[in-house]
Amino acid sequence: MNSATNLGSQNNSHIVNNMDQELSIRDYLFILRFHSKKITFLTLVGLGYSLYSIFTLPPSYVATTTVVIQEKPGAGMIMDLTGNRDRNRMSNEIQLIRSRSVAKAAIEEIWSIKKNNLAIFDSYPFYPRGRRVRQFIKELFTLGLYNPGSDAPAYYDVDYSDNVGERFAGRLIGGLQVNHRQGTNIIDISYKSVWPEEAKLIVNTVAKVYEKLDQKWSGEKANNSVQFLQDLVGTQEIYLRNAEREVTLFKKQERMYNLDGNAIAITTQIGNI
Repeated sequence: MNSATNLGSQNNSHIVNNMDQELSIRDYLFILRFHSKKITFLTLVGLGYSLYSIFTLPPSYVATTTVVIQEKPGAGMIMDLTGNRDRNRMSNEIQLIRSRSVAKAAIEEIWSIKKNNLAIFDSYPFYPRGRRVRQFIKELFTLGLYNPGSDAPAYYDVDYSDNVGERFAGRLIGGLQVNHRQGTNIIDISYKSVWPEEAKLIVNTVAKVYEKLDQKWSGEKANNSVQFLQDLVGTQEIYLRNAEREVTLFKKQERMYNLDGNAIAITTQIGNI
């Protein structure tokens, strides 16, 4: 009897402890009420940061163009049995598109018509909403030392030069993305900007400049190859004439003469007889 009583009391105490450990809805409401100020403050901070990000973060537009790389027929295509040459060619073309030569040539194309109307040149930047409020806050925290003119768009009245190209080439390359579609000879060129028209203009200009430079480099390579072959043919002709001269001289010294025409026929008849 005593053991049964002890067991029942232990079960009852265990149930009471479990009930004490469980939290009721009233307990949750008490916790929320106790921390209501902290919760409200964090909610307002998060909401304010979200609204600030929505109104101040600049937009991002991406324009993409496609370039098809055509292999010129030649001996290299016949000897390429593994396909490594094609992969290396695509990697080389991507590096050429992202080169400073292409970037500077693209900037030269754009500079004369859009130098004072593009974000890449800081002449047409994106101004988010609340610009006046931010200027007021900057003036307040800098004690009036902030100059609003420092955020004004840049204006250029100079022609393109190599210094201009060097100045903005890195910025153009930074916004450029070049990807190769696996298993094809197609390369996608993309550019990201805060203005959609600017992204379209720059990516099309880069593709056009790359095409011109590729044709120029291919023409120079072809001219060099033709010149090399002409020099090689000329050298071999000299070797051939010298060899013929030496053979003729040797035959004269050794009194060796070639039989031709009728002499060969007579010799054949005598041999048959």
